[in-house]
Amino acid sequence: MRILILVHAFPPEMQAGAELATFHLARRLRARHEVVVAYVSNVARDHDHITTGTYADVPVIRLHSRPRPERAMAMGLVHPALEHLLLEAVRAFRPEVVHVQHAIRSSANVLFRLKAAGLPVVLTLHDFWFLCPRINLFRPDGSLCAGPQGGKACVPAGCYPGNAWFDPYADREPAPAVVAPAPAAPSSPPPASRFSRLVGAIPRPLKALAPPGLKHRLASRFGAPTPVPSPLVPSPAPAAPPPAPDPRDAMFMEDRARFMFDALGAPDHIISPSAHLRQRFVEHGAAPEQISVIRNVVDVAGFGRVGLPPPAPPVVFGYIGTLWPHKGVQVLIEAANRLAPEAARLLIVGKGEARYEENLRRHARNPAIEFLGEVPAENVPEIYERLHALVLPSICYDNWPVTMQEAVAARRPIIASDIGGMAEALKHERNALLFAAGDAEALHKQLVRVVEDPQALARFADNLPPPDDPEQSTAAHEAVYRRLVEEAQRR
Repeated sequence: MRILILVHAFPPEMQAGAELATFHLARRLRARHEVVVAYVSNVARDHDHITTGTYADVPVIRLHSRPRPERAMAMGLVHPALEHLLLEAVRAFRPEVVHVQHAIRSSANVLFRLKAAGLPVVLTLHDFWFLCPRINLFRPDGSLCAGPQGGKACVPAGCYPGNAWFDPYADREPAPAVVAPAPAAPSSPPPASRFSRLVGAIPRPLKALAPPGLKHRLASRFGAPTPVPSPLVPSPAPAAPPPAPDPRDAMFMEDRARFMFDALGAPDHIISPSAHLRQRFVEHGAAPEQISVIRNVVDVAGFGRVGLPPPAPPVVFGYIGTLWPHKGVQVLIEAANRLAPEAARLLIVGKGEARYEENLRRHARNPAIEFLGEVPAENVPEIYERLHALVLPSICYDNWPVTMQEAVAARRPIIASDIGGMAEALKHERNALLFAAGDAEALHKQLVRVVEDPQALARFADNLPPPDDPEQSTAAHEAVYRRLVEEAQRR
């Protein structure tokens, strides 16, 4: 089969969970199929164009497009320029099936456009982006959200264009000043007809697929674009109070919710890596027969050969992942600050939003807390050789973290928040220690328990489930592709 995989980012430019899962899937599929990965590049974005290349023998198509501030594009509804580039890539590669791993930096509209092109389409859910403009059902005040309620819950929760993301250090001691480039002189706001022209650029066959009247409502209500923060990087806490919502924001968020729900109906099949994520989407109206649970493909062979760390003390805890507030690293720092340096160490691996990371370093008062920065994926097994346990302190609903799969393969016990896919995979007191998400005191107690009884880690490690089989997950993906291709050939 000829398979095109679309993802929002890809190594070496970015190597978080979805990007790595896409890479491992593509590399395994290439053993039996023609595969190319198309992704939205972070570089050379001065004009719209395509470049090609390879990453670790995986062919890639890079989609380069200028950043645009229009709220319908920044909030993920439409992006005509990127959609055009993707369709160029489709015409050049001529895939039999397209797998959209994430559409967050292209647009939800790509699902409609791919279907209008007559292609079988598969979508993987890596998070709650189709339900939540903040991606993780996570409010600006740091609390969890039960769901958008058709967009009606967004503005009251503070989730509207222009408002700040959650900053756990916003009301604590100030972070050091961050020198930023002088802002460009503001331009006069574009006329309301600008977005109308943007909507008018959508091909006529695609308009027939969209919900009736939606484009007219968006064009008439939201002509004046408002800059919004990138959905991939939480913005630092503003110096001044966040702006009040625009009176049109409530209508916009409701229209976004409707558009995204309709977009979920466009793919021929949806894959969820966890039963938890699948259930949440079904509760919000997705067709249960449309979504199957297939684990992310993660090549963990190297982790199975990881040696044991030196005996404790000190017990070496580790966090591996991106440094964003919703990942809860601030909770881990607060809990680890109170550990005796001679009894425990904490290694933090990863990078993220600069102001947040600087605040983490400022609040890490324990000299046994060490920041290692981002580590190349091929060197991560060496980090596990130094760890006695992995800590996953997320304060949002994580899906099926790649680091959790790596730790299981390395037979490293996990201390994790008791929500999302982690609570689905791990059993408290059997193969892991779980704690109330966001509760630094509860996490501290679990860390102290391990420091006082490190032998318990061996019992937890013995009871870990077997690691997910990447070949089995690859075969499950292939079965979905093959069924859809055969159905398309019969039509």
